[in-house]
Amino acid sequence: MAYLSFRRVLLARSLNTLGNSVQIVAAGWLVYHLSGSALNVGLLSVVALASSLVGSPLGGVLTDRFAVRRMAALLQLVQVIPAAVMAILAFNGSLTVPLIFLIVFCGSIPSSLGQPMVQVFLPRVAPTDMGRKVFSDLSAAYHFAQFGGVLLGGVVTDRLGVGYAFAFNAFSFAVFAVALARAKRVQEPPLAASPGERFTIRDGLRKGWPLRLVQTVFITCLAFYAIVYPISELLPAIAAQHSPNATLVGILSAAFVSGSIIGNPPLRRYVTNGRSAERVISSGIVLGSLTAVAMGLTNTLATTIVLLVILGVAAEMIYLGSVDALQLYVPEQIQGRMVGLFFTTVRVGGGVGAFAVGYLFDLLGIGTSMALVGLVTLPLGLWLYARQRGPDLGQPKTT
Repeated sequence: MAYLSFRRVLLARSLNTLGNSVQIVAAGWLVYHLSGSALNVGLLSVVALASSLVGSPLGGVLTDRFAVRRMAALLQLVQVIPAAVMAILAFNGSLTVPLIFLIVFCGSIPSSLGQPMVQVFLPRVAPTDMGRKVFSDLSAAYHFAQFGGVLLGGVVTDRLGVGYAFAFNAFSFAVFAVALARAKRVQEPPLAASPGERFTIRDGLRKGWPLRLVQTVFITCLAFYAIVYPISELLPAIAAQHSPNATLVGILSAAFVSGSIIGNPPLRRYVTNGRSAERVISSGIVLGSLTAVAMGLTNTLATTIVLLVILGVAAEMIYLGSVDALQLYVPEQIQGRMVGLFFTTVRVGGGVGAFAVGYLFDLLGIGTSMALVGLVTLPLGLWLYARQRGPDLGQPKTT
């Protein structure tokens, strides 16, 4: 029965990921189609992720302090509203770029609050005998759904229109909300807090930052997601160099996501302790930087697709290594706050970076900009890799 409950939640979350990916492709293509500016596509990412600056840390604090199943379900249900409003406006032909920005921002508020809750809660729905396999199953399901979503998003946008893409996303939020509300927690809750324990972000950082592994996670994620990762957010501008239709945006997005799918299984086998997680994370930013430089030096569609696959592998190295590090090698009492700060770094860094790199795309050209961002982050990646000396960084926590 426990396996059945976990599978239901896993399928619902996969459907939601599919819906989110469909909307991301549709919204990005529509903004570029209406404005013709890569800067506006980057601004869309800023708007979508800006609330994470406050929402994700607060969600992390709530995750450490309370039982969050019902709260997470309610936040998913609230996200039905902005997606449905966008669908209605799109069907009426009255959806403009400013309206897209406003509605996406409104939807990002419950999303940023709920992300740490979902990330920490889902593994606890799984039977205890699944062990580390639960992380593999969640990650694999996420990436396969994302891969299908970006392809489906391009096709739906071209064949049916963006309204259907937004409507499907609204439906996916409703399904995920119901699944979370019905989920049964199987694993034991985190260890009880010690007397005088303060559930503040500052206290969580005080306990977590001295760990070198935590430092590597946050330094790498801030640099990668703010400088290199925005290339994947600006694919409508890259696709427009070759074709104006949304299907190509979906194909390029799928190439990037396929890198995550390809990289996940071997990385899962390799990351067995804190030291290997740190090695994977720092290697990921080096690989991502070199790939960005290579993308800046080519202008053929086939080569761009191959390099996007490699960039996806690099992104998976950083994301998977970071999530494993924070959910397996930090004290459980601060896990929610560390995960919340991680998503803040990823989402805010990605949003600000997409805006900045989008501006560079318009100012310097796409090729020059991609080569430049890779050259900026490469020295940092080499430094992070070189500092991996000393004793092992920890063993998996016990549950």
